[in-house]
This record gives sequence, structure tokens and C-alpha cells, in this order.
Amino acid sequence: MKILICGAGYVGLANALMLSSKNQVTIYEIDDSKISRINSKDYSFLDEKKLEDLPIVPSNINAIDEYVSSDYDFVIIALPTNSDKNGKLDVSNIIELISDNKKKHPESIYIIRSTLPINGSKKIYDSTGEFIYMPEFLREGTAVFDSFYPSRIVIGGPKELAVKASTLFNNCILNKPETIITNHKEAECIKLFSNTFLAMRVAFFNELDTFFMNENLDSDTIIHGIGLDDRIGLFYNNPSFGFGGYCLPKDTEEVINSLDSKLISQINKSNLYRIENIVKHLLNLGHKKIGVYKLSAKSGANGIRNSSTVLLIGELKKHGIEVIVYDSSTNRMIGYQYAESVIQLFEMTDLVIANRIDDEIKEYKDKVFTRDLFARD
Repeated sequence: MKILICGAGYVGLANALMLSSKNQVTIYEIDDSKISRINSKDYSFLDEKKLEDLPIVPSNINAIDEYVSSDYDFVIIALPTNSDKNGKLDVSNIIELISDNKKKHPESIYIIRSTLPINGSKKIYDSTGEFIYMPEFLREGTAVFDSFYPSRIVIGGPKELAVKASTLFNNCILNKPETIITNHKEAECIKLFSNTFLAMRVAFFNELDTFFMNENLDSDTIIHGIGLDDRIGLFYNNPSFGFGGYCLPKDTEEVINSLDSKLISQINKSNLYRIENIVKHLLNLGHKKIGVYKLSAKSGANGIRNSSTVLLIGELKKHGIEVIVYDSSTNRMIGYQYAESVIQLFEMTDLVIANRIDDEIKEYKDKVFTRDLFARD
């Protein structure tokens, strides 16, 4: 099969690597640096996990910055859908891209992997005609692995096209997940409510941890005891400074703005409440110079968009705290003071905060403030 993927973000590129095992894949991207790295077969910026054991075929992948006339069996849309001023996800860029592509490739099957708002599919269908919506469930930092080993495959759209899309993906993945074929709107709901539940679960355990901190109780023991109930489980319960990243905050906000729910409406507010309480705790410790170990939104990820650590730094600086950052990735934010090594970070500061602990700072744990109880996400 010949496939065109529009967008080389972590969704588009991870899909390209997975589909390359059996297909010819062309990636359309406007970022010259991404194009250069993809065409030089450098995918190391995408995932923390090693890719050598996965059946990626680099020779089947090339990236372009302008459309080349070609007959593609599938066109996959993997553009970001950002929130507008009202907190609703905007699909105008997807509509524009599909409309433009259908003029060049009218016979292709169009698959949208971008996150869509409730009723977003209808807007796209009314403007562009038929397509398949396949929401992705990739984790930042393990996107390629998750592409080869998906938790489930969800396909919204006409059954004839959905079966073809299912065949394309099931021929390349390495496990046998359940495939759900449904309509567009139900696929939208599966994606959005999945992320909303994850955000709610993070917020729940963070609120418990805030209470336990304030009451001088052992969070580790209590959360472990709660999770021993199989209906709750010992997973996705590790306290943090708050949930962040590209997906959870904006997808939750989309749901908040789409239905009247007393429970869901408080999730993003709870996340801000968590940061406020962490700041209060740090201020009470009385340190004037605080180090920050890594800015990323989660362990194993490079992105800092909506990172709770970045929000935490902003609040600390408002209170006159001098903040010094160490981050071994390429993340650099204007206005921050950076240490050049972990050793320097600890030498320059009274206390270091870390959303997650890893081997690089384990030996300094007596000088680290973290809510990472279980050494995992």
C-alpha cells in the first residue's frame, strides 16, 4: 500500500514507523528540521524506548514539504487540534487539509488520527465528505511501542471503509487487540472520555496525597492499601505535581465544555489546586533557592507543553523564590537560570524538586522534594 501521512508529530511519525513495516509511507511536514531528521533515518527524538527490536523499515519512509502527485491508497491526517478561546477543540485546519488533499487524491481513503471534539466529525463530513476516524491512544514517550502494541483499535465510519482501515493497521501491529467499529460520534466519545477518566484518576490520587501531606500521614501506605481492591488497582495511582502534557488538559476541557457534569467540571480545577498546595508546602519549608530537575510533563517524555512543573516554577517565582533548572534534553525556556549538570544543580540550591525520580538523582534523594512514591508514572 502507498500511504500519505500529514503531520510528523509524535502521532504521525509513530504511525509512519509502524506502517512502514508493510507499506510505502510518505510524510508531509512543514518543519524543515523534522524533515531532515526523518530523511536521515533519525527517529531518536520520538521515543524513550529503543526501536531496534521493532520491524521498522526506514527505506519505506520519506518526508516531503510539498505535495508530490501520486496515487495514495490512504491519506492519514495527524495534525494537532488546539483549543479555541472557549476551550473547544478546533477542526478548521483538518477541514482545510482534507479539502486540499481530496482535490489531488480523490480516490484515497481518508483516516483522521487527530483528536476530534464532540460533533467534530459532523463538521468535517459536512465540509469534506466521507472519512474514517481512528482515535489514537498513544503515550508520549512510548508512542512507537504503543503503535505496534495498541490497547485497542477504534474505527468510526462506514463499515466498508472501516474494514479496509482495520486490515491496514492489523497487518502491521504485533499484538491482537480488540477492534471496535462504530460511528464517528461514538469514536469521539471513546477517545475524549478515556483521557478525561485518566485525568480524573490522576487528580483523585493527587488530592488524596495533598490531604495526607497536610495531615502528616504516610501516602505510600494508604494509597497502596486503597489499590489492593481489584476494582481500583495498583496502577496509575502515583502522585505527582499534577497532570500535564498535550492531551489530558485540553481533552478534559473539551469534555467540560460539551456536557453538564458536576464531577468532570472540577478536574482541571483540581489540577490547579494541587499545584497551589505544592507551592504552599514548599514556601513553608523556607528555602529561598530551589532547583528543578527536568521540565517535562511526564517521565520519559521530552515535551513541556502544559507541564505541571513549569506551572509550579511560575508560582514559585511569583513568591520571590530563585529557581535554577537542570534539564538534559533540548528544553530551554527564556527567563530561566540553568545548571549545566546535576552536581551543579545540587551545589547551587537548598532543595531540588522533581516530579519523577530516576537513577540520575537517586543518590541525592535526601535533598529532593518529590511526590513520586512508586518510581513510575
